[in-house]
Amino acid sequence: MKMSAAAIGLSILALAGHASAGPNPQVEEGRRVALNACSGCHAIDRGKSPAEKAPPFRTLYTRMRVADLPGRFQDGMMLSHNQMPIVRLGADQVIALTEYLESLGPMGARPQ
Repeated sequence: MKMSAAAIGLSILALAGHASAGPNPQVEEGRRVALNACSGCHAIDRGKSPAEKAPPFRTLYTRMRVADLPGRFQDGMMLSHNQMPIVRLGADQVIALTEYLESLGPMGARPQ
């Protein structure tokens, strides 16, 4: 199938625009939320978590459905252990943090 020069040019422009779109601002905001609210216990990027029992964020998807987190944050993040402090975030922060965590999972694996 032959493509016209115009079609090829449009395809190249579309690919270039997609490649230069840059990082997702929602994911970057979620990373900032994680750094501010969670990094005292959890490893946000690489390395070990500061708190021995706190899983690194890059492995959370293996322990829980990240998509379920907004519901858990509704009344303050509380899990099945008493070391987890109550974390209260605004709705926008919860959405951004969820986007960031989803970007770390196997479907949106961020470079580590």
